[in-house]
Order: sequence, then structure tokens, then C-alpha cells
Amino acid sequence: MTLINLTAEQQQVVQHPIGMHARILAVAGSGKSLTMGYRIKHLITDERVTPGSIRVLMFNALARKQFRRHLSRVELSESNQPEVHTFHSFCYRIIRRQMRDG
Repeated sequence: MTLINLTAEQQQVVQHPIGMHARILAVAGSGKSLTMGYRIKHLITDERVTPGSIRVLMFNALARKQFRRHLSRVELSESNQPEVHTFHSFCYRIIRRQMRDG
């Protein structure tokens, strides 16, 4: 996969080993969301991780909308994109599932 316009540090994030914890600290506007978009694309296209097994949580609906645009920007087809939730929608989904299952 070609990592267009990513710094060496951003490329390290994208290609970070699966199963290893990572913490990404950077100032606003530094490209964290785009980097994470490339990370998700890498997981799906290169590591063969299924989109349904990737959890993406955002603080609010605006951040969710913007992140979905980043996924499209890294040329990840809509059918290959994981669901992007807000914390609220993710927790509500868990509660609904628990209620359904009794």
C-alpha cells in the first residue's frame, strides 16, 4: 500500500504490529485521523482483518462524520469500512443487544 504524504512517524503508526498496544499523542491538526484511516485500510487490505472486527469510536456525531470522510479519502470502499460509532451509539447498541438476549 502506498502511504501518500505520511511522515515516518505516521507510517510507523499505520504499520504498527497487530496485537501490540500503541498510544498516539499529537497536537490538533497533525493528521491523526488521516493516519488512523490509513491504519484501518492497512488492517483490512494488507492484514486481512475483517471490517466488522474493527471498533471505531468517536466523541460526537461531527467527529464520526469527519472520520467517515477520512476513510473514503484513503480510498477504502464503503463496503470495506468498519462501522464508526459515537461512544453513545456504541453503548446503546450494547444495551439493546443485552435487552434482546435477556
